[in-house]
Amino acid sequence: MGVKRQTCRILLVAIVLFALSGVTGAFCMTIKVALPTAQVVTVEAVPEDTVLRVKEFVYNVTEIHVGNQRMFKNAAELDNMKTLASYGVADGDTLQVKYGVDDSGEQVRATGGWWKILIIIVILAAVALWVKKKVFSGEQE
Repeated sequence: MGVKRQTCRILLVAIVLFALSGVTGAFCMTIKVALPTAQVVTVEAVPEDTVLRVKEFVYNVTEIHVGNQRMFKNAAELDNMKTLASYGVADGDTLQVKYGVDDSGEQVRATGGWWKILIIIVILAAVALWVKKKVFSGEQE
């Protein structure tokens, strides 16, 4: 009885795995994402994937944070929580991503924020030196 039951379990697992691989393969699609840099990223997705998932993939390739990406299909902006299927995205479609766009959808010149961080570091260093001077001058008196 034990061998028969084990054989049935193995057969059942094999059938489930076969069915799942067929279902996943049948609905898998390749979409392209056009970036402002003229680079095109190819993404393997399923219709149930969200726009956010595609943006996360773009982030992994470009290191542009998801919050700085706006994704469009035929000039219509896509909502992060909606699925690709809800927008009718199909195999071979191309989506557009813009970085740092204003409310009108126009591309805004990206500005680096490194200098702001540098100013903060300099201010913190100056405050630390001032505090150190006050503390040591207080101990010497």
